[in-house]
Amino acid sequence: MMRSKAVLFFILVSAALGASQPKQGHRQEGVTGVSGFDVCADGSRLHLLLGRVDASTAPARLEHLGSGDGGQTWSAASRVDGGGAAPYRAQAGDVAVAAYGKGVLALWTAKGPGPYGSGPLSAAASGDGGRTWKKAPSPSDDGTKFGRRFSDLAVDAAGGLHAVWLDRRDKAQLRYAAAPKLGGKWRAQTVIDPDTCECCWNTVIADGKKIHALYRAKGPRDMAVATLAGSSWKIAVAGDFNWQFNGCPHVGGGLAADKDGKLHTVVWTGKEGAVGVYHVGSGAPVRLGSKDARFADIAATRSGRLAAVWSANDEDGQTVYAALSGDGGRTWGEPKRLSSAEAQAAHPRILPIADGFRVFWLETRGALRDWASAAL
Repeated sequence: MMRSKAVLFFILVSAALGASQPKQGHRQEGVTGVSGFDVCADGSRLHLLLGRVDASTAPARLEHLGSGDGGQTWSAASRVDGGGAAPYRAQAGDVAVAAYGKGVLALWTAKGPGPYGSGPLSAAASGDGGRTWKKAPSPSDDGTKFGRRFSDLAVDAAGGLHAVWLDRRDKAQLRYAAAPKLGGKWRAQTVIDPDTCECCWNTVIADGKKIHALYRAKGPRDMAVATLAGSSWKIAVAGDFNWQFNGCPHVGGGLAADKDGKLHTVVWTGKEGAVGVYHVGSGAPVRLGSKDARFADIAATRSGRLAAVWSANDEDGQTVYAALSGDGGRTWGEPKRLSSAEAQAAHPRILPIADGFRVFWLETRGALRDWASAAL
């Protein structure tokens, strides 16, 4: 399962990134509808976890939708968080979903005393494909209420569950926990990196017997991949831009493994002279889109094709684009526009499906924000 989670709304970027980067706010006051989402695939079935708000001051809620036909049609929404702690904002990057068979697990940040009102992680599980939900053990169930954000989930081939998140009990730490099955008891937390960037979302995938986590390091603020092989983590840079920046870029990345087990990432850098989104595989980084490209994700099919998606500010505002590669990311086709000119679109996610890819993103039209989707 691949994901990029991540993903925050309309981010305020420090002027230190330069005039070429548009300033964006953390949220749009008065906008209602979908506040964030996560999506995963289990075989041919897709699972969509939505954060919803009815007004800027109303409590957020979480809903689940399922699709058995590759995202063409979806089930009725079911309430996820009814028996657990309320989400503190339910924005993208703070909600995660994973599935195996009829089991589905949702993970989110609850309210608490941490940054921006964040608290511990809360979880709910379903044993009937997402129709009904009950409270489930959380990977951060240690009795503390430190702010924990930017969680992500992955399921391995045996149904084991893997979680990563940022823990703010002191400085930002990337932490990891595993459970033998969805809804099961989590093993003790471990620290992957004791000092990371404080505000970028993380991604975790399970590939064979290895677990890989993509996150933003602190110095320099390049993305890094941590790989669990045996009992220890090995960390490697994902695009060695040497971006020296003392601030919060609020941008994560995407991570996928191809049919040969090779890792592929899409990362964003604010390095002067190199600002933009890049595919990083086994060779030199390859730029995707213009210098205004920002939020990105990547997926790989079993046949070896790669697809990357990103959002950028063009003449119509925020727009979602996609590109395909048939040679392992060495070259990429012309970007294809997916979103409408009538909407502001951002934060795309992409999943491999049987006949290609399915892309998801957020669209804002006036005072309403909703999710959108297209086959690629």
